[in-house]
Formats: sequence, structure tokens, C-alpha cells
Amino acid sequence: MNEQALKSAIDGAIQRHLARRDRSPELVLQPHASHARFSLPTGSGADGGCLIEPSVSCVHCGYCQSYGH
Repeated sequence: MNEQALKSAIDGAIQRHLARRDRSPELVLQPHASHARFSLPTGSGADGGCLIEPSVSCVHCGYCQSYGH
């Protein structure tokens, strides 16, 4: 295969790839379950305790309401 044939093969592959992408529907991103939040009560105000470690004040980080992410 000479250089011109190689360039032609690469150009053809790129054109086929771009044509497929143009025909495909828009990419729709779905939220992942690992980022979901549960509806659990959190500590209230400055003196509310953490649900996971009650001796520590709640800083509203959301860790107790998620899968740990």
C-alpha cells in the first residue's frame, strides 16, 4: 500500500465515522444512580448532630443521603 492509498483509506474511514455520527440522535446524558440523594433528615442548625457520627456537628455534606459519593 503506497502513501496515497493509505491517505485515501484513512479519509474514507473518517468520512464514514462522521456520517454515522450525523445520523445518530443527540447524546442524552442520564444521571447515574450513585449521585442520587435519599430523603433523610440532616442535623438542623449549628448544633445538629451528624446521622453517621452523632458526636460531630452536621455540616450538610450529603454523605448520609447518598451512596457515599
